[in-house]
Amino acid sequence: MPHVIIVLSLHPVKEQKLQNGSELGSPKKENMLYQRSNGDKANYENLKELFTSTREIRNDLFGSYLAEGEINVEEVQKKVAGKITTYENQLQNLRTLNGELKKAVTEQNVQKMLKNVEDMDQEQAKALLEKLQARFNQ
Repeated sequence: MPHVIIVLSLHPVKEQKLQNGSELGSPKKENMLYQRSNGDKANYENLKELFTSTREIRNDLFGSYLAEGEINVEEVQKKVAGKITTYENQLQNLRTLNGELKKAVTEQNVQKMLKNVEDMDQEQAKALLEKLQARFNQ
């Protein structure tokens, strides 16, 4: 079972003014690290740097448009929370669909095998039967 280690650190905070006038501190030494769809890492020092990156990069990181330039952190946070709920529902739906598709593929493969059995001669069918009996007698 994997262990989870939580590391807490205190770093000096650099204040940053956002569009709504609030200040957002971000650690000086720790950056925000994201993974792109191609596996590359995208590293940003603060939200301003992230939201002034290209739209193509942000869409790749987050799936669709969120905001750009100076942002209202509260609005973007609400939008992100909504996207998380949507993506979690879609992921569950995809997992359910994948399970059904696996069953359908298995059934399709069974039908192909049965067709192949019909085309076997006596010797091939006997060899198959012996293998099946050995498997179920284990």
